[in-house]
Amino acid sequence: MIHIKTTIIQPIEINTQTLIKLFDTKINIENFKKYENIKAPCWKQTMDELFNLYSSFIILDNQLINSKALKEELKNDHFNINDKFNISDFIDDNGLQAYLMFDYRLFQFCIVHEIDFVLPLNNIENVTRHEQDKLDFYNCIRNIFVKETNSSYLPSIILNLQNNLIKEAKKFIDANFNLKDSVDSLKILNNSGNITNVAILENLNDKEFEKYSNYLLNLNSLAERNQNYSSPIKIKSVNSKHDNLYFFNGRFHTIILQNQKDKYRYIPIQFQMQYLWFYLSKQINLILEFYNDNILKDNSISKISEYSDKIDAIINKIENLNIFNQKFKLSIEADSKIYHAIEEKWNIENMIKTSNEYVVYFKDYLARIYTKKSSKMEQRQNKILLFITLFQFIALLSVWNDYLNLLSVEFLEKAKGILPLFGSESNLEAFNIYLPIIFFIIILCMFFYIFKNKE
Repeated sequence: MIHIKTTIIQPIEINTQTLIKLFDTKINIENFKKYENIKAPCWKQTMDELFNLYSSFIILDNQLINSKALKEELKNDHFNINDKFNISDFIDDNGLQAYLMFDYRLFQFCIVHEIDFVLPLNNIENVTRHEQDKLDFYNCIRNIFVKETNSSYLPSIILNLQNNLIKEAKKFIDANFNLKDSVDSLKILNNSGNITNVAILENLNDKEFEKYSNYLLNLNSLAERNQNYSSPIKIKSVNSKHDNLYFFNGRFHTIILQNQKDKYRYIPIQFQMQYLWFYLSKQINLILEFYNDNILKDNSISKISEYSDKIDAIINKIENLNIFNQKFKLSIEADSKIYHAIEEKWNIENMIKTSNEYVVYFKDYLARIYTKKSSKMEQRQNKILLFITLFQFIALLSVWNDYLNLLSVEFLEKAKGILPLFGSESNLEAFNIYLPIIFFIIILCMFFYIFKNKE
């Protein structure tokens, strides 16, 4: 028998509007302590004990699906392999385990499924064969958990399981962040779900190990949507004459081991790559696109100020993501060869770097727009103030004119105190006549100067 431990990593998409709101909320970590006793996947427990790697990840729910009930529902034509075998015949009795995980630092939900298969050696060639226009073993596994399109068939047990986990995630948001959103705020996207098959090939001679390994590796290559014929990474194994094989692809990944104790060893790498890729491409980048599109529609001062504040939250998340990734690299030092090979293929670190550069540029872009608009607003305000000043100047003339009315005959005696300044009554009258004209000419010159030098 060949034992296969299959892990399906299925991130949950958070609606962009909801995610923006979540980024603005405050977190009380003390509220999450009640989830500490919920069982976590073995690989997470190990990495936490050794490196405290997933300290921000909490398990919100853990469900075990009865294998007999699952097998019974899978006994239909949707899950026939090459029209010859039914996948239910190969499911181990350990059952299906599902974990709902939440990262409170990055605000990301993820479902991790674990299921075991047992393939008989005497029939493995037929089970792992890829036939044109027929359903192969790998894609049959995928059809249990992943909807290709809205019309794709999914077993009711799995569909109910996923719906219940989504509801649990929504309840968690409502309870801890006081955020009530639409029913579409959280969802599992079609065509999402990375599948890793860890095959344990124990107690085999050289010829058998090579033969059975090739069956699985060839199936992996042919089962991919975009077929490629890249080579697996060879990993030296202690006290073994065979190399472990690590085959990282697109939808499917195959890890071939000789020792049962290593079956969880490489799952953290698989989880890390899928988690980072999804978070950057389906969450962070979508928020940045949303902000950019909205600024194109409305670049008012108020919107720019709003987005300038919100963009700081994005910068914080990307930096947290980068720190988390660096911490992860330190924790898998022995397997860094695998990480670098995968990273080169998926370009994860460059995605982090590019996202960070773009978000910093976007913040600077908002600052430049704000400066320009503020400058124009200040210019308009200055012109308005100038006009007000000029009109006040004219008003002063009116006051002066009212004052000079005191020079009427009945008040002439009272105004004798000012006459010495002008010499005579006629001079005062001439001053009274020509002063408004002089001020008016000065005001016209000022208007002419302003408009001539308005730039």
